[in-house]
Amino acid sequence: MSRALNRNFRTPYKIAFGFVLLALLAVYGYRWANDYMLSGTFAPIAPGQVNVVGVDTSAGYGILVENRAAKLVAGNKDAFKAGTMDESSLEGGSTDKRFIPIKEMLKGIGGDGEALGFFVMRLNDIKDPELSSPALWKAEDIEKAIAGDPTLHRKLASDINVELDGTPLDHISKNALYNGILVDIPVPIQVNVGGPPRTIVARVKRPYRPTLVLDVERRLKDRNYDVHTLTAEYINAARELKAHPDGRENVVKSLRAFYAKSEQMSMAEAATRVINSVTPVITENQIESARYDTQESSKGKRFTLHIALTPEGRKRLWQFSRNRIGSQLLLVVDGVAIAAPFIQHGLSEGEVQISGMEEESLVQDAVDTINSKRATK
Repeated sequence: MSRALNRNFRTPYKIAFGFVLLALLAVYGYRWANDYMLSGTFAPIAPGQVNVVGVDTSAGYGILVENRAAKLVAGNKDAFKAGTMDESSLEGGSTDKRFIPIKEMLKGIGGDGEALGFFVMRLNDIKDPELSSPALWKAEDIEKAIAGDPTLHRKLASDINVELDGTPLDHISKNALYNGILVDIPVPIQVNVGGPPRTIVARVKRPYRPTLVLDVERRLKDRNYDVHTLTAEYINAARELKAHPDGRENVVKSLRAFYAKSEQMSMAEAATRVINSVTPVITENQIESARYDTQESSKGKRFTLHIALTPEGRKRLWQFSRNRIGSQLLLVVDGVAIAAPFIQHGLSEGEVQISGMEEESLVQDAVDTINSKRATK
């Protein structure tokens, strides 16, 4: 009697357990199957013309949407934290902020040393002269001049209007006085994007003028002067320097300090930190097509961009997004970041939708670029 009773009591529990098991299989079985179908290992990819890029803002920068486009803004290493980036926090306060040139960054990651050099200069607040025309000197050629190459030695002294030991010349060059030279410095950057780690040499250009020239400029400050006055002040400065030779600049030491290994490493630090926190997730090679539609709202027209992915693109985006809920992506077309959507869930579908876009011309350009790239394949 008691055994039968016990069996009767167990039966409902077995049935209930069966229903729970089936429910769990229904919920998680789909996820496991989906995870299995989307699994696989893919080699890193280099940036293309169209890029969906993952960013880790804990590296010391944030994403700011301004003038209907997205921008990366760099600050002090500890100024920004992951998950706290918003427009008000980036625009307010006294944080030192610099806009990161996304186009040059992506081209640099792809192996363009000149573009990478511009990117490094921007992060180190080195301004490329816009109006002047200074002579361009590679650090390698400066070393040859210092080592005694007679042709390069004469040219370098003429371009900076002073001998390499700081002695004034017996003539004056207006171009040297006004512009000095640009020192073209090789800065090796370790890049872990687009395949095995590799080194790309960024060409960074820093302006240099010797102290004698700067002294002449100081003498002429706030004065109206012509070439005769300029020459006279140069002669006066040269006479004073000859009378006190201990005040001469060690030009060789000054120039070498510009491209010393320690300087190269210092300039590379911020650039490397940003580059290694950027992940090209998909490019035009993992996109099938694109289209957009329009929605009316109280604030005007808004646009939703639909991007159809290839099977590989779907898997790449899902693998990147599944453990990064709450972080951001950048959609970059021809070097312009046109959207910065947040990852709200694992993106496992074959189509990506980016809604709330405000600038129709940017959306149309993205659609045209994507579809034209696919048409040529």
